[in-house]
Amino acid sequence: MYVISTHSAVVDIIPKLDIACCYVQIDNAPKNSVIFISGPTDGPNALWGDLMSTAAAAQGLRGAVVDGRVRDIRGLREVGVPVSVSCPWS
Repeated sequence: MYVISTHSAVVDIIPKLDIACCYVQIDNAPKNSVIFISGPTDGPNALWGDLMSTAAAAQGLRGAVVDGRVRDIRGLREVGVPVSVSCPWS
């Protein structure tokens, strides 16, 4: 199960990773909020990467908390949106 939350409220629970759903939640998140995404760490895919950070920056989000894998670590640093990660993966 994947949980996507913004502004301290769960806004979506999805049974499998749907990247489009993640972008919709980023687009709908209030400015200055922090998005939270949680999902299994044993899957083959990352939950967050530099493109999502770029979308978050464009939306004015303050950061992301990711309980799962991320990718594009160098790109994440370049975008500059803080990302707290439980399971980094380059």
